[in-house]
Amino acid sequence: MRRAGRWIGVLAVAAGLLALPGCGDDDDSASDDRFGAIPKRTIEAPEDETAPRWHKVADIEGSEDAMQRVAISRAALQWRVRWRCRSGDIMIAVTPPPASSDGRASGSCPARDEVIWVGAGTYRIDVRASAPFRVIVDEEVRTPLQEPAPAAVRTGRARELARGRFVPIEFKGSGRAILYRMPNGRLTLRMEDFKTEPNPELTVWLSESANPTSTRRIFRVPHTTVRSLKSTIGDQNYMLPAGTDPDKIKSVIVVNPSQRISYAAARLTR
Repeated sequence: MRRAGRWIGVLAVAAGLLALPGCGDDDDSASDDRFGAIPKRTIEAPEDETAPRWHKVADIEGSEDAMQRVAISRAALQWRVRWRCRSGDIMIAVTPPPASSDGRASGSCPARDEVIWVGAGTYRIDVRASAPFRVIVDEEVRTPLQEPAPAAVRTGRARELARGRFVPIEFKGSGRAILYRMPNGRLTLRMEDFKTEPNPELTVWLSESANPTSTRRIFRVPHTTVRSLKSTIGDQNYMLPAGTDPDKIKSVIVVNPSQRISYAAARLTR
């Protein structure tokens, strides 16, 4: 009887602990399921907002001192100065200093380097160097890309080879893909009114799949990587690798290769 009494006491204590507030039950709850589903929270990006992308503002080249004024948009998340130099030293000064630093950067050449700043407005970029250099100023924005069609396309000198419309695979996708043969023989891909979900890690593929209806099917078929997607919204041009065979291009795919996810695909027809 002592042993049975001891077990009854243990069970009573356990029942009391389960009834304590904060251990999974709410007085207002209609269920005592402490492992119920967590409500899904979905955050949708604004319709006109892209994944962050770098937009070139200025390109400064020379072999001695140079100066250029640049305008950084108020919509810019941040901006950067990238440089490449062959020999000697390079010094870059920004006036007025950006909000995030004293606006100075320097280095020994040969080198490739960059510095990132925060701020908006008009700045003067002074470059001092003793050998050939190139300095590029970019701003990071989330606005749609509006690249005009190549001049040969606008003037009718480029020949259209194929076109198709983007459709969703695992995420939304819309717009047109058009393949052109340029006067010099190179192939150019133009994407017009393109739109997909914001993601900075997307890539453009040329696929041999004539029926790109699923990620599994897309990843099983040979493809050629063009480059990273320039923008998740907008008009954009891509010069294709030299030697690309247009007869093997059956579709254009926008993918996230690292996660093996297909976002959108356009099957090309001739």
